[in-house]
Amino acid sequence: MPVLERILLVLSMVLLTACSYHLKGAYKIPIELKSAYLEGGRLPLREQLLKIVRPLDRRFASTPEQSKLIIRIINEQADSRVLSLNIQGRANERELSYQLDYELAHPDNTLMLARQSLEIKREFFFNQQDIIASENEERVIRDEMYQQAAASIVNRVRVVLEADQP
Repeated sequence: MPVLERILLVLSMVLLTACSYHLKGAYKIPIELKSAYLEGGRLPLREQLLKIVRPLDRRFASTPEQSKLIIRIINEQADSRVLSLNIQGRANERELSYQLDYELAHPDNTLMLARQSLEIKREFFFNQQDIIASENEERVIRDEMYQQAAASIVNRVRVVLEADQP
């Protein structure tokens, strides 16, 4: 490999890391998250949060007293609505929405972060000719929405914990 190509390769790597580029799904997981207690939340969201914590070889604390951080999931709602109809009056496009409120607290119940709202919406074409495929697509989209919600919560936890440190 010529010297110029090596220099360009090294320079591009330095520039990518300097602009905070990272792979999708790569999380900077706070160490405090490995002893967090998760209160509330539906199973799909809990599973996505567990997937994020698994690289730490930990599970969530079983009681709030054993934790260093409490994540409270409040008012979790998943909904769908029809956006457009075809000529026969059947659903053509649908919108999926997922909304939840959450807060972060210390084990003594003092708030680290007051209640925050999170809302995620997705639209997709509902194919009446292939209903099973459309239902599978809806399931995949819902899973992605839970992944995004879990990632947003973890990122928020990270920011709050970093701001809390002297």
